[in-house]
Amino acid sequence: MPDTTQRAIADVLVAIEDATPAAPAFPTREPATPREPLWRPLTIAAASFAAVVLFVGFGILGLIGDRQAEAPHVASPTTESPSEDGTPTTVSEQAPVTTITSIVATTAAPVDVVGTVAGSWTITPLPESGQAMGLTRLDEEFVGLFYRDRGVEVWASTDGSHWEHGGRIDSHEYVHVEEVVSFEGQTVAVGAAHSDDGAPSEAVVWKSSDGGRTWDTFVLGDGFAIDVAVTPLGLVAVGGVRGPEDPDVVINHAAVWLSDDGETWRQGGVADDRDGESSHVRAVVWDGELKMLGFQGPHGLTEASTREEPAAPSSVTWTSPDGMEWSDAVPSNLEGFVASVEPSPFGIVATTYWSTREVKDNSAVWISANGFEWNPVELNAGGWEFTGVAETDGTVRVVGFPTMVSELDELPRLWTTTDGLRWAEAEIEGLPSRSRVQHVEASSNLVVLAGEEFETIGGAFTATAPIALGE
Repeated sequence: MPDTTQRAIADVLVAIEDATPAAPAFPTREPATPREPLWRPLTIAAASFAAVVLFVGFGILGLIGDRQAEAPHVASPTTESPSEDGTPTTVSEQAPVTTITSIVATTAAPVDVVGTVAGSWTITPLPESGQAMGLTRLDEEFVGLFYRDRGVEVWASTDGSHWEHGGRIDSHEYVHVEEVVSFEGQTVAVGAAHSDDGAPSEAVVWKSSDGGRTWDTFVLGDGFAIDVAVTPLGLVAVGGVRGPEDPDVVINHAAVWLSDDGETWRQGGVADDRDGESSHVRAVVWDGELKMLGFQGPHGLTEASTREEPAAPSSVTWTSPDGMEWSDAVPSNLEGFVASVEPSPFGIVATTYWSTREVKDNSAVWISANGFEWNPVELNAGGWEFTGVAETDGTVRVVGFPTMVSELDELPRLWTTTDGLRWAEAEIEGLPSRSRVQHVEASSNLVVLAGEEFETIGGAFTATAPIALGE
């Protein structure tokens, strides 16, 4: 499940505050600071822990303006009393929470680009496309999503060398995709969006039934969706919903949404946080049950607050058999923000990136047998950021690139394993050094990567090689 990363929330907020519609939500050149999702932090005085400030970022978006009247409301959660064995559970009403709010029917542009061969790799620059937001495989077709001008451009390929420009996701004035998956012949993406410079963020699902050429849009309600997974329960999206407004603190609660078909969505469980605490889910994976990886801790502060900076939230895992009833949050030893997570025959594999603005070299690959206790995998001596993870037929692939603050002048790499113990490594030939490879997917005969590089390539690219590379 690839990561959607490299977001520059500072530019988003500057554009909002200046009310300049023409200003891009994200830079069209390589950002000067590392990637950050839409709800990552900005405070008046930069907090030492990005995780704490992350909650503040939620509030900034929520306090920018009133929600649009036509957006459907999230079902109000209800909490049951403890079960007979004393174990607290969290439940929520199962009423539908969304309807189609707009249909994006962008006609496929007559653009078809062909890559060039460099060693084992075919490199294809994608014109008029920026940061890589997601990559998925729909049968034998690869579908990639790339940011441009506050929306998302969609490209598709059956061979990894010839890419056809499909539709564009622009249901709101600003669209931010966090994850994309394939489900029963459909392409499903989740993220956050707002419709004008004064609107709060909404959790949104976009669905395409024609390989990304046209898209239906579903608003889940106020909040944000960060991840979506295909499970025996159907589609499960996770993120957070906003709590009541407060002049001093930002209140968010971890949330789940469920769907059997990608169109009708219902509110699942919402975290039963203690008084004074907020939470959100960053990633979800099915491992005999739902494992939801996220954070829980003190509320973040609003921009106007004069309170003392709270302690950093803790990394936690929730479990649930059905998305409705949750276990209590269990502490986890994962460090940093989860970039991608994938089940495999030898355990759950996750990648994380730095947990503070000061420490930008703690990206890591982790393997866990239960979702609570994680073992880091030593793939190099440091200075690398690990991003996308994908599992195909028992083989796990991880991609990464030198961090922006490291002094490494090396090509991005692909790591491959079938047991989590022995890893093969391959350089991505044909790319400029320090290119940012963000996502990886594989079919029966190809491995495809997606990323961006702005100095030489000038934007988005894909890299394709035979499936045997690195094995």
